[in-house]
Amino acid sequence: MHSFEIETLRLIVDPAVGGSIRRLDRRAGSDWVPVMRPTPDAADAVLAMACFPLVPFSNRIADATFDWEGRTVSLPKNFPPEPHAIHGQGWENPWSVAARTETSVDLAFDWPGGDWPWPYQARQSFALQDDALSVDIAVTNLGTGPMPAGLGVHPQFPRPPGTRITFESSGYWRSDDRFLPAALEPLPAHLDLPGGQVLDAVTVDNCFAGWRGAARIDWPDGSSVTVTADASCGHLVFYVPPGQHYLSVEPVTHASNAIHLAAGGRTDTGLVVLAPGETLATSIRFQVGLP
Repeated sequence: MHSFEIETLRLIVDPAVGGSIRRLDRRAGSDWVPVMRPTPDAADAVLAMACFPLVPFSNRIADATFDWEGRTVSLPKNFPPEPHAIHGQGWENPWSVAARTETSVDLAFDWPGGDWPWPYQARQSFALQDDALSVDIAVTNLGTGPMPAGLGVHPQFPRPPGTRITFESSGYWRSDDRFLPAALEPLPAHLDLPGGQVLDAVTVDNCFAGWRGAARIDWPDGSSVTVTADASCGHLVFYVPPGQHYLSVEPVTHASNAIHLAAGGRTDTGLVVLAPGETLATSIRFQVGLP
């Protein structure tokens, strides 16, 4: 594990567990207060981490299979009991440290090919500066043919009573009973996300399209975090599970199940096709507001 501190923030990164973040905390006097949902000290499961990478795709691929240029690609069903593939390979494998400074670390992950038949290299860079964490993530196609690709991160945040979220998007993908996008629709009337939505009685698990690139979480103690991303992240997965005290706000480059949606003729999924040697990259920032 690698720990970094600036005057106001502390970051702990765990390359061995999916290239994940274990903690992002803000200073409160002599104490540290979680900005991301903290990982229990003894935890070594990636779903317990505060944040993990989504590479080379985000969210689900229906039934863990798809056709690509005349061949069928079959992936592990890695989120049982669901029959789908989810989040790619980066979160399930260790990453190596490529470089580090007192306030930053660069990680690398090389996929040699296999069930996902394209070899690729993924990179992550984490840096603390000016009350913020910056995360740059990229994937390069190392294969000999075109590769479908996408990126994102999966941060998880505390949700005490009174937590509020604010963001703008043009619509959302209504999900079916298999957790797959069924139709792109206007924002639901019961969610006033552009005006700020208190999350005490909210349950949601959807991909929002036409995301404007910023989402702000306000906590009742007066602190906040604003999640921003560059223009490549036109989608946001927003997840508030029932009966839990956390939420996920995931900037991503494409819609869930984008490979199948694109194969069905949609041109608004955000799916990118990388030529051999080509790179897809995105930058995400977590700006912490102190009370």
